[in-house]
Amino acid sequence: MVTLKPRRISYSLDAGRSGAASRPVRVAVVQEILAHYRVPIFQRLATTEGIELCVYYGAGMRGYPKRSVTNREGVPGKMVRNYYLRWGDLTLCFQPGVLRHLFLGNYDVIICGDSPWIVTNLLLLLYRKLRGAKLIAWGGTREPAVVTLPRRVFRYLGKAAKRHLYRHIDAFIAYGTWGARYFASMGVPGWKIFIAYNSIDTERAFRLKRQVSIEDRRTWGVLEGTSLGQSLSVLYVGALLREKKIDNLLAAYSRIVTGASASDPWLLIVGDGPERERLEALTAALRLDRVRFFGRLGDEDLARLMVVADVVVLPGHGGLAVQQALAFGKPVIVGEADGTESDLVQDGVNGFRLQSGGSVDELACKLRCVLGDATLRRAMGNASTATVRERVNVDVMLQGFLGALRFVNQAG
Repeated sequence: MVTLKPRRISYSLDAGRSGAASRPVRVAVVQEILAHYRVPIFQRLATTEGIELCVYYGAGMRGYPKRSVTNREGVPGKMVRNYYLRWGDLTLCFQPGVLRHLFLGNYDVIICGDSPWIVTNLLLLLYRKLRGAKLIAWGGTREPAVVTLPRRVFRYLGKAAKRHLYRHIDAFIAYGTWGARYFASMGVPGWKIFIAYNSIDTERAFRLKRQVSIEDRRTWGVLEGTSLGQSLSVLYVGALLREKKIDNLLAAYSRIVTGASASDPWLLIVGDGPERERLEALTAALRLDRVRFFGRLGDEDLARLMVVADVVVLPGHGGLAVQQALAFGKPVIVGEADGTESDLVQDGVNGFRLQSGGSVDELACKLRCVLGDATLRRAMGNASTATVRERVNVDVMLQGFLGALRFVNQAG
């Protein structure tokens, strides 16, 4: 049985030394951006006894959908400047100002991403060598399928660079079991690998669900002009990018609608990105009049759509939206994503995992299966809620971080 309440652990670099004074471990987290979904885990780390935390991050790349939050919500942190170099499909990120902050802060442990394309990691290796600090790599996700020669070349070079980087890492925090296996395949000893299941703030999701569930739906502006709540609906949440395979979702949806608008399910697409114009044109070409593009939504409006949706579909490269759907008690149909979906979605239990490639025919079949069986939807929804409450949530995620910190502390 997983204990959801995090333990309060007191850390000391002097642990085991007779008579030595105990002091908190100073931990720096270095991120390209401070994403909104990272705030909950950093809040919990910052309030853990024996840890002094500071997060260093940049604003993000101009024109790219992922940007840093404007409100850290109490997370101790400092913004540094990001410099980017783009070369075809490859983007390098460099944060030279981080090194000065690390020396000024005299940090004992640095937590960083595992990507070799974050050039800042070279500075972190230098700091580790000069100050004797411990370095923890956090990551381990499946990358999108390689389709071009430049990407194949970059992946080959990246794998070689990772092997070199990993030799200097003291511990690894994997997003899930797929990530742990990936680290092991790269030669990392199992005793250096810890799992911190990628998680949103699940308690906040539960609160939002309770809040919107008791509201009068007639007051929901987000439902204006639709029959949502009376008709079945399919929901997609995420950036509108090619690797998300939203065109496959539109094609599969077109195969399950009858053209009788009163009985057809709705397809709700939440998010924005460079593919939006093309996808809206495809929707028009397929004559799908029960598809609605919402763009980006605030938390409350998104929660309202989650409550009325009957199934959430993420057919391509996805991420934390899977867990958001589970927290709202929804069946989830997922394609091959970043690897975390294998921990979240049990095929036939709380949703379906599409086979490698995720064909339109297969997706249409799974949609028919879920939408056509109310009993199955309820059973899958209950299993989704149980997955989040018992196995994968932000408090369990915290335990993975604390295990890695305890390991490098004792190893020091």
